Amino acid sequence: MLSVRSVPWWLVVTIAALARSSAPAEEGAAPWQDRRLCTLNEGETPCYETLGADGRFFAFSLQVGGGRVRLGLNDERTEPVHTDNLMVQLTTDGRLVYVTRDGSRERVHIGEWQSEAWDFISDPVLSPDGLKVAFVAETGGSKTLFVGPDPVAQGFDWIAAPTFDRSGRLAFSAARGKEYFVVVEGKEGPAFVDVRAAVFSPDGTRVAYQALEGKNRWVVVGDERYDTEVGTKLPFFSPDGRHVAWKVEQEGKQLYYVDGEKGPESPYADCAEFSPDGTRFAHHATSGDGLCIVVDGVVLKTDFADCGRPFFAPDGRLGYLAHGVAEEDSEGMGGYDVNHLILDGKVLHTSEGFGAVVFGPDGDTIAFEMMEADGWRIRVGEQEHGPFEKVWGMRFSPDGEYVGFGALKDREVWWRVVRTDSD
Repeated sequence: MLSVRSVPWWLVVTIAALARSSAPAEEGAAPWQDRRLCTLNEGETPCYETLGADGRFFAFSLQVGGGRVRLGLNDERTEPVHTDNLMVQLTTDGRLVYVTRDGSRERVHIGEWQSEAWDFISDPVLSPDGLKVAFVAETGGSKTLFVGPDPVAQGFDWIAAPTFDRSGRLAFSAARGKEYFVVVEGKEGPAFVDVRAAVFSPDGTRVAYQALEGKNRWVVVGDERYDTEVGTKLPFFSPDGRHVAWKVEQEGKQLYYVDGEKGPESPYADCAEFSPDGTRFAHHATSGDGLCIVVDGVVLKTDFADCGRPFFAPDGRLGYLAHGVAEEDSEGMGGYDVNHLILDGKVLHTSEGFGAVVFGPDGDTIAFEMMEADGWRIRVGEQEHGPFEKVWGMRFSPDGEYVGFGALKDREVWWRVVRTDSD
């Protein structure tokens, strides 16, 4: 049985892979065709990598010793730079975004532009369209918020957690004296004793954040205030923007709130998802020695002792992963661990592990990453593609005719494109 004190290994793999997936590329993306992005030299093992939104660019960082890192963009490499941060980001138009250290001071780099040196620079944040970059720079206690090379907010005693909505509007947390508040497009919200990072609703009409005032602890959503408790994490909205949820983590218990309603407690709970229309809410939680799926506060009855990572199809069908043991076949092979991809109560596929699961624009065609003994594979309908050493960023073309993904094999990184039909 799996330990309840740690995340199961099969779930670690799938969660990590899901984090690599991203939204479908926009209509203006580059043509949907195979292209080689990069050849890694002998001895080059990226410690961080990211794939561009339309498959044209692949960025990565390489440790070269002495606190230095070499950055890569497709087949190009920078000279070694000093940095405390191995992360490299990538704008939609192919500019590298990273922070370097010069002695005790830091600079942010966006493509060929670099900032002046500051005592400290926060991790840069990209807008959803991948074109704007925000960061907070500090020298001598003075903080300035930048978007690209332009300072957009000064004069506060504290600035943190910039974030963008889909249209590029900016929000951030700030303080003046003992008053803390969230600023949206230059307009200050109500003052509290403390506030945390804010998040926009999908349509950008509301922000949600945690706030403290005396003994009161709230999640603030627009003009509403919901009571919460110690250990509250960043809130998140349903896809339709009508509902908001947040996780609470305390010693010995974890749980979710939805619109202020407290859900069941468990020693471990994670991977929460709203259905596309916001009417259902699912997450996995501890159950005995394994995990179960909790849907709208009720444990889902299944034939499996261990289930995790729920997801919803566009039409609201529930999917999840289930861990089991293979039955013996006619040759006596069996008894080994397997994982099942479940959709609408039926086993869709069985493999050693699963990564991202993505639905096409028609809401029915499904593609997913799966791990086999010989490496990662992509499955689209009845087709399988692979094996590969790694895969990244699987997505459908806007018309649903193709699936694209990044793939590493034999030291070459490719943007691979396959048709969704069987011809």
